[in-house]
Amino acid sequence: MRTPILLVLCLGLPSWSLAQKGFSLGFRLGASYCNTPTAEWSTSTDWAPGGHAGVVAHYGFGKKGALATLVEAQFALQGSRPKNAVEDDHDRLFLYYANFPVLARYRLKMGLFFELGPYVGVLVNTGYRSATPEPRDPEDRAVYNEGIDLFTKSFNVLDYGTTLGVGYLPTSGLGASVRFNYGIADIWTSADAVTFEGLGTIDAGITSNLSAQLSFIYMVKYHKVQRKGHFGHRRHVLKR
Repeated sequence: MRTPILLVLCLGLPSWSLAQKGFSLGFRLGASYCNTPTAEWSTSTDWAPGGHAGVVAHYGFGKKGALATLVEAQFALQGSRPKNAVEDDHDRLFLYYANFPVLARYRLKMGLFFELGPYVGVLVNTGYRSATPEPRDPEDRAVYNEGIDLFTKSFNVLDYGTTLGVGYLPTSGLGASVRFNYGIADIWTSADAVTFEGLGTIDAGITSNLSAQLSFIYMVKYHKVQRKGHFGHRRHVLKR
């Protein structure tokens, strides 16, 4: 009875040690906690919930694939809320980004990994949900809507910064990670304080993105399986 068990374990060891080497594809999905503070860490904004989802390209190399590079394409909901907002206050800034992190990863034997690298974000869309009721008077309503329109169009398209993360990814391919994204770019088009009718004031100074992410990851190993097609050509396929 012991002999078959030992044989299975011995056969399984190579696949365990090499599972992180080579090319693999994966998916990332999770929740975020975001803010858009100024350089002076103003009291005007507070953290707000968000989310993210994307695809991951992973290439492991080195001894047992301990080192890896990752390139991701990720859609993220970011933004912030007014500071000291009450629980039923629905004021919320929505910033929708397509983010592209390029990270270096170091993985320990037990599956724990650390990652670090830059990211570039492209602003896809913006929105604002105001707790202030829309005025009934047509003129006041026009001013109110104009303020929202100007506000949501006052953000730069390009964002960039640094990503730092830690996580756990066993050879089963299903894992989790925690990341902190620190924006360096100024996402606000004006360096001056600006007041929008019905929306309050955006403080002067550089405004950047901050976000903390909790993600679930699923990776699919890319095995080079050589199969001859109808014309003798070899094909590579994705296979768990």
